[in-house]
Amino acid sequence: MRHLQRVIGHRRRRLLTGGACVALVAMLVTVGPFRHADVPRNQPAHQAPHGTVAQAASPALSGVVGYLTIPRLHVWHVPIADRGLDAAHQMVIAPGSAVTHYALSASLGSNSNAVLYGHDDTDGSVFADLGSLRAGDPIIVQTLSGMRLVYDVVGNRIVAPRAITILDATSTPTLTLFTCYPLYVDTERVVVTATPAPAGA
Repeated sequence: MRHLQRVIGHRRRRLLTGGACVALVAMLVTVGPFRHADVPRNQPAHQAPHGTVAQAASPALSGVVGYLTIPRLHVWHVPIADRGLDAAHQMVIAPGSAVTHYALSASLGSNSNAVLYGHDDTDGSVFADLGSLRAGDPIIVQTLSGMRLVYDVVGNRIVAPRAITILDATSTPTLTLFTCYPLYVDTERVVVTATPAPAGA
């Protein structure tokens, strides 16, 4: 366990050595290009209102672990893809409008902190309006195993790029979503925290 903690701590420190927001997961790095493991392709969208973000998984998108819906943002059934670190300890970002699940965070539906990242002003801009979420807004995650997880937003804040505490484990089920901020400037990060909705929601 201590060895694993040292490895994760080392990787986090390495992630802080560089990268722009459009290149790597915000808050994990600050300079340098990101690596797409998949080649984005035109994909048929799921049924959704006009002007919304919706994307279906395709054979080109590997590692899909679920689908994300955020009604206030008009984000419907967008694939969530697991992504870890490459050989240079930089995080691999899912392509297009797909959302990236940080593989070193908790798994979806677990009793800790699952961390999701989406672009704000490039490649589909799935989290362009993340900062508009307010307390009580629902977020729905549908896992491939059949679980339907409903969360309520409990917090929304702006942090510095190096605020990696958002990756920390929690003692209760938590969903953390983040992206770069503000649009086309990307000098800060907007972070939304959500917890499970009451039973029956």
